Formats: sequence, structure tokens, C-alpha cells
Amino acid sequence: GAAWLGLHDRLNDAFSDFSFNLRDAQQVGDAVQVTLQLSGTHSSELDLSALDMPNVPTTGKSFELPPESTTVTIEGEKITSIRVAAVEGGGVMGILSQLGVEPPPE
Repeated sequence: GAAWLGLHDRLNDAFSDFSFNLRDAQQVGDAVQVTLQLSGTHSSELDLSALDMPNVPTTGKSFELPPESTTVTIEGEKITSIRVAAVEGGGVMGILSQLGVEPPPE
């Protein structure tokens, strides 16, 4: 939880118009299924230290990831899990690719 929140705080800081673009929400039992499509404009340095990666200097470029199917499980009043189905071109590596940043060697 804390690592995910920290990463998204950094994304929010680096992309002036960072958006999740949520659509197609539907309840399925104790979960909610949604489609998310992240987008934003890279307006300040992106801190990727939490991922053991170097910071990315401001590019001024925009990104729009492919739609990602996401399941959020809720118990009582709390979110207990968030599962995002991996898609090609998605996630942090998809953002870096659209910004023209070389991913680190594996």
C-alpha cells in the first residue's frame, strides 16, 4: 500500500494533469471492476528512486496508456486490494516509453 501510494504521489507531482480516466465501473460481489486509462503531461522531474531507477528530467511530453482492466476489492469501508491486468505498453514502463526514456537494463 505505502509503496503504491508513494509512486502515485510522485507521478502526480511530475505530471501536471495526471489522470486515471475511470470508466465502465460495475459492482461484482464485494469488488468493483473498472477500466482505467492513465494520461498526463510531464511537467517536472519524475522521481523513480522508489523503483531503484534514476530520476527522469522534465520532457514536456504527454502520455496516454492503453486501457487497463482493474478490480478493486472493498471490505467494509476499506479498499483491501487493487489488481490491474497487465497490458502491453502499460504501467510505468509504458509511461517511460511514451516519454522517449530508455528503460533500465533488466
